[in-house]
Amino acid sequence: MVSTAVFLVVGQPVAILLAVGALNALVLPVGLSAMLVAARRAGLMNGYRHPGALTLAGAAAALAMAVLGAQTVGVMVGGWLR
Repeated sequence: MVSTAVFLVVGQPVAILLAVGALNALVLPVGLSAMLVAARRAGLMNGYRHPGALTLAGAAAALAMAVLGAQTVGVMVGGWLR
């Protein structure tokens, strides 16, 4: 019901969905990074320590998501400023 009201007031539901998706792309790397840090701490994981290679792969994925998300937000903001 709230989303319907926002769409009716603001309009352009596709633009709103793209903006929310772009902002989500900035939040996901933060969550992945926090999980990777927690997985490396054996005290938090009941003795389990995440393998270094998997941590590096996850860090690379988080970095790629952050860069691409920032680029997407930059393109969207640039398009709105025109």
